[in-house]
Order: sequence, then C-alpha cells, then structure tokens
Amino acid sequence: MLSERLKDRINSVDVLTDFDEVIIKEQSIYMQLHAYFSFLSLREKWSFSRKLIEAYQDYKRTEDVSFAYSLLAGCPVSIIDGIVPYLKQNQKWRDLINRLNVKKVGIISRNNAGIISKYLDFARECFADVDLEIVAANEPEIEEGIYTGRVELSVSNNNLEDFVYDKGYICGIDEKRILEPQGFNFSCCGNGLFMVGNV
Repeated sequence: MLSERLKDRINSVDVLTDFDEVIIKEQSIYMQLHAYFSFLSLREKWSFSRKLIEAYQDYKRTEDVSFAYSLLAGCPVSIIDGIVPYLKQNQKWRDLINRLNVKKVGIISRNNAGIISKYLDFARECFADVDLEIVAANEPEIEEGIYTGRVELSVSNNNLEDFVYDKGYICGIDEKRILEPQGFNFSCCGNGLFMVGNV
C-alpha cells in the first residue's frame, strides 16, 4: 500500500518510467557490480564471485532484489559513482517521450536512487525540456562513504504494481515480465520499450 505522499508524487507527473534499459541503454546494476569487482584484490574477487553465484541463485528463487545491494557491502561509493559517465541515454525512450508530448516524468525504479540522481545531474542538458524526478527508488545504506550492503527497499518485484496501477508506465521487458501475471496489459512501443496504462 502506498503512502499518501507517494500517491501525490505519482499524481503530479504525466507519466512514469523505469530507469535501466529504458532511460539509459544499460542495466546499471551489472555495471555497479563489475566496477566493484574490478576494484577488489585477486583474493577478494574469488570470494565475491562465490557470493555472486549464491546470491543470484537465491534471487532466481525469491526474486528479492536486495541481493544486488548486499553484494556491494564494503564498496566505496566513489567506485559506484564512477560508472555514471558511462551510462548512455536511450534515444528510443527520448523519441517516445517526445511523441507522447509529456513534460513531467516520474522515475519508478528498483535501482539505486543515488546512481539515478547522479546520472540526472550528469546528463542534465539532455533533459532540458523534460522535468524528470525520482518518484521512488531504493536507498542503499552508506556509512562513511562505504556501502554497508543493507538497503531500504522502496520498490521491489513484489510491490512494483502498486506504483503503476493508475498511471501510464514506460518500462522494459523485465518489468513487463513482472507485471503481466498481475493482469496488466502492455502495448509495445518498439525497441524493447513497453507501455502499461494510458498517458
């Protein structure tokens, strides 16, 4: 169940959108994990690889997205922030936003709110004619510039439908897979983008 504050934020935008493989071309969580892996010593890489395999097997069974955040335990925030310049805007999403003629877009993402915010700041000039705001995303815990591995999940596979129930939502194939069994109907917007609901 969404709070009144979240409902108000959703109502204040024209359309909702996902972030990974929608606004940007990449799946940035993979980039975050790769950046941390590259930072680790050889010995730590073996341990990380084992944890990654175990965590991914758990995720396939439970679909608990917090597994990705747990793998970042001990990672300096600066390492993860370093991926931001490598994120590329998805021009197909941009074209769709222009066709829909919307001016205020709310981001609903299972990803890291900090990365999304830093990307929006970094690519500000690309979004000069669209007001983009993070409506809901996850907040990994940070202590003294280091990720702890804990996260306050605002958006998960289990509650994604609550956010997009009454508002048009632009998403990718992964979100479509999560929402379709809940009875949502999608229209294909081409190039891996889908729309649920009306704008």
